[in-house]
Amino acid sequence: IEQLLRIDIFSTMSQITKTYVSETNSLLTELSHQADTLALKIEMRKKNDEALLKQIEVDIESKQQDVEQLKNKRNEVEIRYQDALSQIDRNYMEELKAKSKKTKDDWNTLEQLRVKKVSQGEQINNIISFFEKNNVCPTCTQKLEDTFVAEKMKELHEKKAKQESDLKLFDNKIYELQMTYKQSVDAFNKIIQDLNKAEEIKREVSSIDTTIQFAVKQIISLQARLERERNTVSEDVTSFFEELSVVRKALNECQVKKEALSIIQDLLKDDGVKSIIIKSYLNIINALVSMN
Repeated sequence: IEQLLRIDIFSTMSQITKTYVSETNSLLTELSHQADTLALKIEMRKKNDEALLKQIEVDIESKQQDVEQLKNKRNEVEIRYQDALSQIDRNYMEELKAKSKKTKDDWNTLEQLRVKKVSQGEQINNIISFFEKNNVCPTCTQKLEDTFVAEKMKELHEKKAKQESDLKLFDNKIYELQMTYKQSVDAFNKIIQDLNKAEEIKREVSSIDTTIQFAVKQIISLQARLERERNTVSEDVTSFFEELSVVRKALNECQVKKEALSIIQDLLKDDGVKSIIIKSYLNIINALVSMN
């Protein structure tokens, strides 16, 4: 009947309207979210501005107090530095440095010799493993006599025992050098620690003046920032209000569009315009059918 009365166009229009409604609802949700976000920004900005100005004033006062405290502290630190210097024996430190270097050199030399000794042991083990697993010479392919193998194995095990004994001697000597080196290093490090403490105190003395200068610069910067923030607070809030006005205008337009689309949807339903048209022609259609 829709095709007969050529009102199927209303179904197409209804599908298109549904798409418009979906897009409008999405836009309405997005605009509502933007409006809520901007309103929250305005509220939070006002609170943050008040808190920020207060915090800057507190920071300025705190920095001014720091400067006074630093000036009083400098003389105390200078006295500590002189006391620390008097406890350091630099001659003894040089003696320990030379001793630890010689011990370390001897230790490294023995370590190199030990590596060679370990390599010799590995070579002996490889030869022993060969005689244990083979009875034919790989070069001439002749069978190895049991007597020859036994003599070789005895000789190899004697070399192995000598190598292991030498290795233990190396380990013992290396251990002794390690202990001597550790004692020298520990004593040297103790002096270095004392020297580092003195140097640390000296750096503290030097840094106090730098810290005072930096704190003064911070005070000047904070004062400039305080003045700047006081002048820009209203501008930021005004900017948010302008954005909110634009969004609310778009939101109202979108709401009007949604209401209009809702009316169009109602008209395009089966019980809307199509129903009125069909009812207008229903009697004529029935009469024509009866005549046929």
